[in-house]
Amino acid sequence: MESALCSMVIFLKKALSLSLHIAPYWIGGIAIGSAVTQILSIEKIKKSRLLYGFPGILAGALLGVISPIGLYGALPITGALTAAGIPVATIVSFLISTPLINPNLFIFTAGVFGYSMAFARLFSALLLGITGGCIILILSRMNKEALLVPVTLLMPSGDGRGHGKAKNMVPLKGSIKGFLREFTHFLRFSTPYFLLAIVISVAIEMFIPPSVVEGLLGSGNPFSVVIAAVLSVPLYLCGGNTIPFIHELVNSGMNRGAALTFFIAGPATKISNITFLSSILGVRGISFFLAITLSAAVIMGYWYGFIIVR
Repeated sequence: MESALCSMVIFLKKALSLSLHIAPYWIGGIAIGSAVTQILSIEKIKKSRLLYGFPGILAGALLGVISPIGLYGALPITGALTAAGIPVATIVSFLISTPLINPNLFIFTAGVFGYSMAFARLFSALLLGITGGCIILILSRMNKEALLVPVTLLMPSGDGRGHGKAKNMVPLKGSIKGFLREFTHFLRFSTPYFLLAIVISVAIEMFIPPSVVEGLLGSGNPFSVVIAAVLSVPLYLCGGNTIPFIHELVNSGMNRGAALTFFIAGPATKISNITFLSSILGVRGISFFLAITLSAAVIMGYWYGFIIVR
């Protein structure tokens, strides 16, 4: 009994220490992300002539990585862009990149892992979004029937020429009240996942020998990146709340390339994200999304872990 009580005290002390170390980046990231929602104007973005062809694909990927509202918040944006007649390649590039990184995750990642990992996540998200959009653009020019997304996404409502009034626009009006509303919403949503991540992190530190982690996910295992992609399916938590326990795994010997793979593959295989994207892209579209994301996750993991930071 005394041993169990001692272990519990040690566990709580470690959890408190880790929370105090990470919480400023978590809360600061949420604050900045909430501020961005008060600045962005989707109405201006959707009217831009730069949203067509390759510039549109690039713009879609950029919008995806700077959008702080998450994948669920992407639904009204997607509806607005579709109704405005924005090409499907632009929308797909946005949908691929938006779950992978955002201002909150970038700041959180930089604070915990350093800017090298943060920029690697940003670069990967942009590359995946641009690649997916370009594939859709090429298919659309070759044969519209070959597209992997539902025809409803190609034919927005309006006057038949791809023009119409966007519905379900995201209310992004600059105000202190709007900032506080967004900040409170994101904080309440992410707090349970943050606490769960802290618990998992401390449990890993206390109960899993570093030799086990290093053997499976260390640089000495040539399959560490692939294993990380597989483990991301059951272990990925919500957004930045995955960062603490991946940080603990890295401290225990996990290859940083495997960590990057986890960060890329995790959002792609999260059940809630898959369910949401399926409602937009359909079965073939979500298969395309998974194939692109998982393949790139493994490639980027090997590139980052065995070439960049070796």
